[in-house]
Amino acid sequence: MTASFQLNRGLVLTALVGLLLSLAVVFVPPAQAAGSIRASVSAGIAGETVIFTGSLPPKRSRPIVLQRRSGGSWVKVVAGKTNAKGRFSISTKIRTATTTYRVYAKATKVGSKRYSATATSNKRITTQAQSGVLALAGSTQQGAVVNATATFTPARAGRPVVLQRQSGSSWVQVASGTQVSNGSASLTVPTGVAGTFTFRAVTQTWKGAALTTTGSKSITIAAAPPVDSTPPPAPSGLAATAGDGHVELSWTAITAPDLAGYNVYRATSSGGPWTKLTGSPIGATTYDATGLTNGTEYWFAITSIDTTGNES
Repeated sequence: MTASFQLNRGLVLTALVGLLLSLAVVFVPPAQAAGSIRASVSAGIAGETVIFTGSLPPKRSRPIVLQRRSGGSWVKVVAGKTNAKGRFSISTKIRTATTTYRVYAKATKVGSKRYSATATSNKRITTQAQSGVLALAGSTQQGAVVNATATFTPARAGRPVVLQRQSGSSWVQVASGTQVSNGSASLTVPTGVAGTFTFRAVTQTWKGAALTTTGSKSITIAAAPPVDSTPPPAPSGLAATAGDGHVELSWTAITAPDLAGYNVYRATSSGGPWTKLTGSPIGATTYDATGLTNGTEYWFAITSIDTTGNES
C-alpha cells in the first residue's frame, strides 16, 4: 500500500510540473507602454516620409522595431536601435490608408541584467487624399492673356506644377509653375492659335508623393480681327496766319470712325526735313506754332492718325 501511494504521488507531481512548464511556455506578458513617441507630421500624403522620435527605457542601446497596427495585431515595419541614452529616430513612408504606429523593444538580457519588453504609446498618422481644381480666366481673343490657376490639396509650397493641353490622345506641356503656401499655382494659357482647346494641370511627383491631376477645362480662342493697315484721309483746308514769333494754323476736320487725332509738322523748305511739333495726336483742328523767328519762311503740314497708328 505504501509503495503504491508513493508512486501515484510522484506521477501527480510530475504531471503538475509538466502543466506548469507548459503554461510558462505559452504565457508572454504584454509590453508595457513606458516609452515616449513623437511624429514629424500628424497627417500627410501617401509616399511622404514620417519620422518618429522618442525614447524607451532603459537608457542604453537596444534593438527596437517600428510596428503598425493591422487588425488586432502589430506588424513589423522597420527595425532600428536606441542610442546609449535610450533615444530613437526611425522613419517610414506614409501608407495609402490612415495607420497607427508604435515603437517596440522585446525582452532582452544584457550581461547579467534582464530587461522586459516595452513599447511606446500609439501614434496615429492620417493619410490625406490629394485633389486639384483648375480655373481659367481672361479674354479668349487670339493673342490675349488667359490666366490659369491650379489649386491642390494638401498644399505643398514649392511643389512643381505643369499646365498641359490635350493633343489627340496625349497631353502636351505648355506652361509650368510651382505651388505657393495655399497650394495654388499661376500659369498662362497660350492663345497664339485660334480654336477650341482642353487643358489640365498636374502637380508633379515630389518628396515621395505621387502626382495628381486636376479635371480638364475647355476654352475657345476666337480668331483675332484682321489688322487695320489703312490710314485715314488727310486733312484739308489748311490755313496759316502769321504773327509775332508764331503762326496760327487751322484746318478742316476729317471723318473717320477710328480717328485718334492730328499731328502738326514744320519745315523751312517745302521738301523738308519735317519736325513733328505735337508730342501726341491732338483732337482740335487749330494749333498755335510758337517759338518762330520773324522774317523766316516756314512750311507746315497736318496729318491725321487712327487708333491703330496708321497716319495719312
